[in-house]
Amino acid sequence: MSAWILSIVGVCFIGVIFDVIVPEGKTNGFIKSMFAIFLLFVVVSPLPKLFNRTIDISTSGGIEIDNNFIYNINKAKIESLENDIENMLEKKGFSNVNVSISANLYESELTVLKVYVNIKNLVILNGNENIDKYKGISEVVLEYLNVSKEDIVFYDN
Repeated sequence: MSAWILSIVGVCFIGVIFDVIVPEGKTNGFIKSMFAIFLLFVVVSPLPKLFNRTIDISTSGGIEIDNNFIYNINKAKIESLENDIENMLEKKGFSNVNVSISANLYESELTVLKVYVNIKNLVILNGNENIDKYKGISEVVLEYLNVSKEDIVFYDN
């Protein structure tokens, strides 16, 4: 407590010395303002200790990632990729294919984990009935996504 009072007296003493030394004008007003802020800080600094609280001035309001924003962006990317793959499959002659992509939606970098292809209602168009449907669909998926062939799962339920 006595150190706090001594620091207040010291700051006031230095303020008086600067008031005598510094000439009148804008500079004097600026220095008085800065000393007033410094004196206020010296007076207020021990108050949190009286209430058993601490003030941590080292932590500032840092940048935080908004997980909902990342989720919504990644969800929109996944839906767009699913639609693009389904449209490309339609152009290649594979109609009524539903594609679902499993990915880590909360990560800032989107990584596709699995691709689920529902071929229950598959209709093969353009006289391509004798082609390997699994190979043809896998080729289209691999064109769009950076996944291995093992990450493409077919089902017809």
